[in-house]
Amino acid sequence: AVSATDVVVTGEAGTLSGQVREGAGGVYLAGAVVRVDGRQAVTDREGRFRLTGLSPGRKTVTVDFVGYRPAELSVELGAAAVMIAPPPSLRT
Repeated sequence: AVSATDVVVTGEAGTLSGQVREGAGGVYLAGAVVRVDGRQAVTDREGRFRLTGLSPGRKTVTVDFVGYRPAELSVELGAAAVMIAPPPSLRT
């Protein structure tokens, strides 16, 4: 399973960044597509992504990776903090 985990916010308002990895404690996935509010980012070779210019409020983060079902998680993006729902798993 692939897990959309480690979603964290930077110190900047409206910025969401994190990593996508395979399962709990698994390898980070390069090339996963992370979407929020019509914006998207592709993870780098360490599975990292960064989305900027997001407005505050409840957001649905969608993560797609080839060969797996998409995963979604809900976040509350505030001025400088994010509340994260438990991470979902992507399944083949």
